[in-house]
Amino acid sequence: MLDVITGLVKAKATGEGLSSDKATKGFWKKISLFMGLLFGIFLDYAASTVLLHTGVNIGIDMPFALIICAYIIINEAISIAENLYLTNPDSFPKWISKLLKVAKDKIEEKDITTENLK
Repeated sequence: MLDVITGLVKAKATGEGLSSDKATKGFWKKISLFMGLLFGIFLDYAASTVLLHTGVNIGIDMPFALIICAYIIINEAISIAENLYLTNPDSFPKWISKLLKVAKDKIEEKDITTENLK
């Protein structure tokens, strides 16, 4: 919600105006992120349950939902920081959004293999 509110404030403050097309795309993006989180929760519980019942032990916890949740939080925080900066560049440090982008890039670049999980 904070991303939507700061986006509305940014549109008004910068004279960008409101766009139903942009709002619709943003809405579906938020829905897809939420569906990704639900999928991560499903993987955490369904995969571990199936493996448990089949007697397969891979020796790791299933952290899918946690990773997806961290990604969503960072992604939304980047958007909020950018909205705040564009609303009033003198009142919000731009380095915060740059720092968040570095964190997002590190999550996306992370090489997660079974070798790294042991």
